[in-house]
Amino acid sequence: MNNPGAGHTFSRLVLTLGKVTISFSVALTTLTGFLAAGGRFGMELLASVTGVFILASGASALNQVQEHLTDALMARTRYRPLPAGQMSRRTGFLLSLLMILTGALILWLSTPLSSFILALLTVFWYNGIYTPLKKITAFAVFPGALVGALPPMIGWTAAGGSLWDLGNLSIAFFFFMAQMPHFWIISLRSGEDYKRAGFPVVTRYFTESQLLRLTLFWTGCTVLSSLVLPLGGIFNDPMSLTILVLTGIFFFSFLARVLVFRPGSKSLTYSFILLSSYVLFVMIFISAWAILQ
Repeated sequence: MNNPGAGHTFSRLVLTLGKVTISFSVALTTLTGFLAAGGRFGMELLASVTGVFILASGASALNQVQEHLTDALMARTRYRPLPAGQMSRRTGFLLSLLMILTGALILWLSTPLSSFILALLTVFWYNGIYTPLKKITAFAVFPGALVGALPPMIGWTAAGGSLWDLGNLSIAFFFFMAQMPHFWIISLRSGEDYKRAGFPVVTRYFTESQLLRLTLFWTGCTVLSSLVLPLGGIFNDPMSLTILVLTGIFFFSFLARVLVFRPGSKSLTYSFILLSSYVLFVMIFISAWAILQ
C-alpha cells in the first residue's frame, strides 16, 4: 500500500534542500536588476527570474551536500535532510545537479550570453570558492559577498543592459555591501555553533562589543552605498535621494538603538529582520521607480 504522504514529504525535503526562501530572495534581486535596466513584465522577465531561482536552489542544495558533515554538528542545521538521515548524499547531489542544469538551461535559452556567464560564475563562486573558503578563514564573507552582487547583474543584462553600466554596478555594489552586516549578526548569533563544527570564527578575533560596533559600521556602509544609486542613474531627482537619505537615517538609528540599548539574542533577531526589511525596501523602491518611469 502506497504512503499518501510520501510525495508531500519528499517535496518538503527538496524545498528544504534548495533553501527555497533564500533562493526566492535571490530571484527577487534578479527581478530588481531586470526592472531597473528598463525591462518590463513579460516572458523575458519570467524566464530570467525562474532560471535564477532554480539555479540558486541547486547551488544551495549542492552546498548542503558539501557541508553535510559540519551541518550535523550545528544546532541550527542538524535537522536538514542530509544530516538528519532523511535523504542520502547521492540523492542530494543528483537533485542539486538537476536543479543547476535546469536553471542554467533556462537562462541559456532565454537570456543574453552575458547573463548566462554571470549565472555560471555565481554558482562557481558560491560552491567552488566561498564554501571551501569558509573552512579556511573566518573572513570568507569578503570574497563571498560577491555572490549577492551577481544575481541583480544577471537581471540587468537579461533586460538588455550593459554589464558595465554605472546603474548595474551601483546596484551590485549595494547588494555586495548589504551582505556585510548580515554576516556580523550571524557571527554574533551562531559563533559558538560554527566553532563547534570546526569553522574558523570571528569571535576568536573580536569581543562581542567589538562585533556589535562592526555590525553598526557595516550597516552604515550599507546605507551609504544606497546613496550611490542616484550616481548610477537609477534615480534622477532630488525626491528619490531625499527618501533614501531619510529612510537610511531612520533605519540606522533604530538598529543602533536595538543593538546598543537592548543587547541579547532577541535584539540580534530583530536586527537581522530589520536589515532584511531595509534591503527589501530599497529593492521595492528601485523596482517601483523603474516601473513608473
